Amino acid sequence: MRKTLLLPALLLIAAISACERAGSQAEADRTAATASADRPCAEHGVLEAICTKCNPKLAPIFQSKGDWCAEHALPESVCPLCHPERGGRPLMDVAAGDTGDLPPPHGMRVKLASPALADEAGIRVVASRAGGDESVVLATASIVADNARSALVNVRVAGVIRAYKVEVGALVREGQPLAEIESAEMADAQARLQSAAAREEATQAARQREQRLHERGISSEKDAQAAEQAHREAQAELAAAAAALALIGATDGVSGRYDLLAPISGTLTRRNFTVGALVHGEDPIFEIMDTGVLWVEIDVPEALIHRVAPGQRVLVEVDGIGERTFETAVRSVSPAVDPSTRTVRARAPLDNAEGALRANTYARARIYTPSGG
Repeated sequence: MRKTLLLPALLLIAAISACERAGSQAEADRTAATASADRPCAEHGVLEAICTKCNPKLAPIFQSKGDWCAEHALPESVCPLCHPERGGRPLMDVAAGDTGDLPPPHGMRVKLASPALADEAGIRVVASRAGGDESVVLATASIVADNARSALVNVRVAGVIRAYKVEVGALVREGQPLAEIESAEMADAQARLQSAAAREEATQAARQREQRLHERGISSEKDAQAAEQAHREAQAELAAAAAALALIGATDGVSGRYDLLAPISGTLTRRNFTVGALVHGEDPIFEIMDTGVLWVEIDVPEALIHRVAPGQRVLVEVDGIGERTFETAVRSVSPAVDPSTRTVRARAPLDNAEGALRANTYARARIYTPSGG
């Protein structure tokens, strides 16, 4: 009886063990199938299980359902070129957030609806440049005037500003009157000029008279020579007085007024005093700047200055004028480090014939240096 009961029990245990092994194998098969279904096709960017390029027999199935991208020969719902946001997965997987951590396949292209959408997204298309031969030094910079093309205009003698003849921002030419100045010193200089002119006229008459008397034997040669010498001195005095007035733009009148003239051609960028102000020789009244050529002063960090040298290409960006860049080349590099900023100044000229740049504005500079520097 005991043997009769033991045999069925052993058979039951063997059956349960076989079922468990079968269940484990089935679960392993299901896991492998799921992994295969989730595996992407690296070549075509869709799930391997539905890749119609690797499995052409699947194409009629998707075509019959109207799910077909004829342009790329893939199901429309998973086409990575038409719908890159789905990552080559069915829409249900994307909606469920089951996109995994897989990167987009190599060579994937994104097709935008229109060029306007690219502009709204801030996408820019630029020409490609060969890499590997250059590296870039980034630095802050400022746009400054060319000292050789700028001028501060001062009065030659102290006086009072009576009138301005140009406005700030106006283009002026060399020698153009900028302001009318009234000066007591100028009045004295004009009086000296008139006095010198009168003396020159008198000495000339005396010289001519002595010359005639000498020719008739009435006057001695010594008197004739003295008259000639006096006339020459009067001529020199007249020339000096006239030159002094011409230097400061004055006339030969007696009003004590003269025009302050522009020493260079350019744009009038500053006017410092009001009409009626008393000004002296050390007071700059105007600033004139030729803005056709400006300079960019680049503050290169001390640790990077060994990579910068004259002749290297520079691209300059300035706020306030859009995304336009200006190309130039390093002209000079300072031999000293600024102790307060620990930077070294490099300078480069900028062509500003169009007038797009303004002096004393901030900028950003990219200096292209050899990659091995």
